[in-house]
Amino acid sequence: MLNRAAAAQVNSNRMISVDQSPGSGLVYTDVATQQQRIVSALRDSPGQPYLQITTAVRGDAYTETAIEYQHRVYSTFTTSSVDHGVRVTLSSFLPLQDNPDPAVAFQRALKAGIITVTGHRTLNGHDTILIRVKPAYKPGAKHAPAAAATQSPPSWVWIDASTYLVVQTKHFVPDYKRSPSPPAPGSKMSWSAIVGHVTWLSPTPQNLALLTLTPPAGFTKIPYSEMVQKYLGPIS
Repeated sequence: MLNRAAAAQVNSNRMISVDQSPGSGLVYTDVATQQQRIVSALRDSPGQPYLQITTAVRGDAYTETAIEYQHRVYSTFTTSSVDHGVRVTLSSFLPLQDNPDPAVAFQRALKAGIITVTGHRTLNGHDTILIRVKPAYKPGAKHAPAAAATQSPPSWVWIDASTYLVVQTKHFVPDYKRSPSPPAPGSKMSWSAIVGHVTWLSPTPQNLALLTLTPPAGFTKIPYSEMVQKYLGPIS
């Protein structure tokens, strides 16, 4: 099964994934062309997304464009796609891809107990295979973020039993509204579940156009630093 899932992921790298999370919005990702577009679920008064962001990696260049619709502003910046000697890449959903060959990565993760095949589950009327993914950090792990000082819940990945493509993911993030930040020694961290529903699009010209974004006429270009501090900060 994991070999088939690995093969499906290799094939999915030539497709466009659409990840929809309630409260978060839409994320379009095309691994083949190294493009991504994020559409915020938060809407302004006319009903436009509060924010849209596109990212593109082209050789040595990493370019990001952000459009904030409520105040009719946008920013764009380009920097190196190499960070500390490692090239930044846009990747897909299944975790643990530390090996260019997904089948090898899956088998290593399975052998190490990082992933567990739980079995078949019915999801929205479809037969899926549920995979449990061990938390990334262990309590007290060296250099572990403070947010992960307490063991986080496992992540879950649902794979379509016929196509072997990912159709749903579930992971957990710290809930600082119910937990102190940073967590006090011995305290119990609260976690919020983030569920992503995944669909796949073929790379037609029409679908590839979904990955690009052009600032509307009349919008004002502002420095990226101002975008981050004045407009992105309040919704992060």
